[in-house]
Amino acid sequence: MAWDVIVPDPPVMTSPTIENLRRLLGVEVEYQGRRCRVVEILEEGPQIVVQCLEHRTIQPNQYGDASRRVPETHAFPVARLDPEFLARLLQAASQR
Repeated sequence: MAWDVIVPDPPVMTSPTIENLRRLLGVEVEYQGRRCRVVEILEEGPQIVVQCLEHRTIQPNQYGDASRRVPETHAFPVARLDPEFLARLLQAASQR
């Protein structure tokens, strides 16, 4: 996965506890060349949910018909994130 944190990174938080992860809400990241924002933290896993700011995808309704455009959303298990990226992300959140 190609990740890059957009926010500068002074060292402070390093532990990915649920409380620290919740501080990531609103932090902007780049994922596969797209600007995204952390919009939710799921305790199961735990997982980080990001929404792409510029790219929209077509959402089908319950019958499979295209109904509207919505921001592309991705969920990533914290355990599978690159440790260096996660450390930089937590550092960026500590600035907030």
